[in-house]
Amino acid sequence: MGGVVIILFLAIAIVLVFLSGMTALRHSAVVQEAMARALGNPQAISELGEPVRPGRLVYGKLRTRGQFGFADFDVPLVGSRSQGLVSGLAFRIRGQWQFQRLEVGVEGFSSIDLLQAENVK
Repeated sequence: MGGVVIILFLAIAIVLVFLSGMTALRHSAVVQEAMARALGNPQAISELGEPVRPGRLVYGKLRTRGQFGFADFDVPLVGSRSQGLVSGLAFRIRGQWQFQRLEVGVEGFSSIDLLQAENVK
């Protein structure tokens, strides 16, 4: 009986650590910036279909130390017509996040490079 309680406790602890990490990533400045850019892209919204909302799970890594950091993440998107994924890779240098890759992939369409789309404006 005691072994079952320990295993159950460890399983709950692992789930809580996983969920807290996902929550931290979802609410991080870098992911919020990526989502704002994705949801502000007319091509992405058109392909996904309005309304577009983020999916429940956020996958990836976020490491910060002082004013430096690294983020590599994927956020599912759900629209009325299709589903997609915001994928980003960014480095934080002197407190500023700089994206190296930021794109939206929509099922059945080519990826949308959000960094290139911003440079075209």
